[in-house]
Amino acid sequence: MSRWDRPTLLYFYLGALALWFSLGRVFFPVALGIFITPLVATIVRRRIVRRKFKNEWLTTHGLTTSPGGASQTSTIVFPPDPTGQEESQHLTAVDSNIVETVRVLSTRLGILFPVHLVRWLPPRLPSDICVFGLFDPDEIDLPWSLRGKLDEEELMPLIASSMIYEFKLERRRAFGLLARALGSLSLLTFFVIFLAIAFTGTFGLPFQAIAGTLALIFLILPIGLSQWLGARLRQKQRLEADKLAASAVGKELLLRTLGRIDALGLRDIEKLKRGGWKTHFAKDPSITRRIEELSASD
Repeated sequence: MSRWDRPTLLYFYLGALALWFSLGRVFFPVALGIFITPLVATIVRRRIVRRKFKNEWLTTHGLTTSPGGASQTSTIVFPPDPTGQEESQHLTAVDSNIVETVRVLSTRLGILFPVHLVRWLPPRLPSDICVFGLFDPDEIDLPWSLRGKLDEEELMPLIASSMIYEFKLERRRAFGLLARALGSLSLLTFFVIFLAIAFTGTFGLPFQAIAGTLALIFLILPIGLSQWLGARLRQKQRLEADKLAASAVGKELLLRTLGRIDALGLRDIEKLKRGGWKTHFAKDPSITRRIEELSASD
């Protein structure tokens, strides 16, 4: 992405603090592993997800990727550009209207975002949000599942909410995620203590087994707690972005857009609506919760 990958940054601070706790002690190699493994895994996952996004987008647009990595065009015909502007020569009429909508919203919301491109992404992007700058810094990325189902007026409140979430709340979210991650990391102190007890064997084999089990628990617990707290923050800010967007473009318009998306019966939307323990770790609230929170707001 065009911005720092936040999970990578958080894992970096987590590992760095673990190294600091164990500096000069015998379990320093273990802390080093804690530092390196999540960092490498996050970077690899980021590359894989980005490649899948790109390949699926190229496939759905009649493009293929050569062995060397360069994209090859089969045949794509774009309708004439109604605006006549050179920067919009590769946009459909609908995409041009979306670009204009984003520019209007940028002015209205006081957000600096020079958009020139619309990209419709495969189903991995949630169907009730949009993102910005996934491939290029001047593009808006919309879910493929909404293409042809919502017009520009219906997409406008969805775009407004996503812009507020991505740009206006970004800094506060980054600090909040970092604070929660560092707070969760404090539990790694118990991991280090119990791991040391397990390896020294001072208290006998039963205590070693118990200490080893507790060390494993306190290794997993900070990760799960950090993910849960981070998900709560992201969901809370998504709901806050909805309320701010409603003030800018109209509450009824946003509710109507969310209702239209809900009525489409899209798989990812329905899956999140079913609830369950995974909902507490989801980065976004269910569309039902978004509608309820927005309806209840003044």
